[in-house]
Amino acid sequence: ARIARDLATAMLFEVDEAIRVMPGSTAARKLLVEKSQTYLRELSQRSQQDPGLRLDLARSYRGLGDIQGRTDSASLGDSEGALASYARAAALLEELVQTAGPRDRSRYELSILYQRQGSLLGALLQAPQQPRPPHTPAPSAPASEPASPVRMSGRKGSTLLHEAGA
Repeated sequence: ARIARDLATAMLFEVDEAIRVMPGSTAARKLLVEKSQTYLRELSQRSQQDPGLRLDLARSYRGLGDIQGRTDSASLGDSEGALASYARAAALLEELVQTAGPRDRSRYELSILYQRQGSLLGALLQAPQQPRPPHTPAPSAPASEPASPVRMSGRKGSTLLHEAGA
């Protein structure tokens, strides 16, 4: 199991770091994200009884979110995907923190994650709205399709909703 975790870490962090600055690497980074999501989902199913694996998974989901939409480095610009990955990491870390000691690594990782979530949400709130041509009504969601919220974890017991596209 340790070899699989090390391989996942290498693929997600080291390979992305090596290719992110290469011109034309967007397609390769998207493929890395897709393959990593599949692998992390499968690994998550085996992590229930292993706190170390759950911590590694949370860090990997955070890294995946960074690749997808981190605001202060080269990312794919997929804010919605990043928020979903950050939420998966938060769910894992919030469970670990429940039984963690005061100096446990999961507390530190959760603080980093909350900072990344906050930065991304702040950037989304500050992003300029696309200007509409004159005499064009504001877009609205059809009555049958309400705006889809993205769950963001925050303080215990609270949920921050962000409408997609805001």
